[in-house]
Amino acid sequence: MLSNNLWNDLANKTFFLSTLLVENPVMLSL
Repeated sequence: MLSNNLWNDLANKTFFLSTLLVENPVMLSL
């Protein structure tokens, strides 16, 4: 189940990045 771990990691990173963008809208303009 390596792929499952990989998808989980990817989902976590995507969620983290999207949270950063929502918290800091200024980043979107860069």
